[in-house]
Amino acid sequence: MKRIGCLCLLLIVLIVPVQVEAQQDEPERGGFFGNIILGGGLAAGRPSQLEVTDDNEIINGLDERVEHYSEAIPVIMAEIGYAIVSTGTEISLGNKSGRTDLLALAVNQSLDDLGSLRIILSHGYNEVWKDPFLVGVKRDDTKEITTSIEVDYETILGTGAQLSVSSAQIKIDDDQIGIREPDLKRDGSAITFGAGYVIAFNENNVIIPSIGFVVDERDGKSNSSEGYRLELEHVLGLGKFTFVTNLAFSETEFDKIHPIFNRTRKEKGYELSDFITYVEPFGLRGFSINGLIAYSHVDANIRFFESDI
Repeated sequence: MKRIGCLCLLLIVLIVPVQVEAQQDEPERGGFFGNIILGGGLAAGRPSQLEVTDDNEIINGLDERVEHYSEAIPVIMAEIGYAIVSTGTEISLGNKSGRTDLLALAVNQSLDDLGSLRIILSHGYNEVWKDPFLVGVKRDDTKEITTSIEVDYETILGTGAQLSVSSAQIKIDDDQIGIREPDLKRDGSAITFGAGYVIAFNENNVIIPSIGFVVDERDGKSNSSEGYRLELEHVLGLGKFTFVTNLAFSETEFDKIHPIFNRTRKEKGYELSDFITYVEPFGLRGFSINGLIAYSHVDANIRFFESDI
């Protein structure tokens, strides 16, 4: 039986609102809005050997798992935008994902009885290894640069139906493993399709089942894949508290035999999280305190790619 580990991420986050009101004689124009979120947390777990950490620069074997680790995680999020009430339009810029290396421009547009449309343009990067499969020597890290566009169509025709589609372009700086093994090139693109439905029992009790499909086309066929994701979200409001519980399962299968491990990579993912919000602590309007507890496990047929993060 494979060992299943756990990641527990705790956040104490203070949301500081920044609001510029519209002029009294021009209420239809809306105005500027924004927020700043400052906080931190603690993460503990065992990532896969693909992940860049301070403790796995050198590996002694391809079947070696990362040692259990923990680290403090700062959280810095900010957003500023402008709302035009007369047209039902909001435009915002920020890093709402909580990653300081990701910048997103979002446009939200009300379509009245037809629903609402949101378009998000984002650009960011993530640290990856130049060659993840080097053994016995120090692995150097580089950047995975992602530029994406996402379109979300919600409350379709006044119902709880939701549709989304996103497209991402991925570029690896100095992709050394792609030079060594062409089937492992990581440059490419990914397209994601999603659908969901909001089921509201009342304004304080909502569930949202959803499904998503991903087609990931990389220049290396062994890194190209197709997969799906099933997700169930429950939102519960109890006075000043809001609990957002999320349960997800995903499955991914890659297109070609991995040249390092001589088998086709397959993965299953399991996620469980609960995000808790307490609004107006100590009577402070516009402020909130949040906490997150999350668990994630990837079960892979190749040990190198297993993770508990």
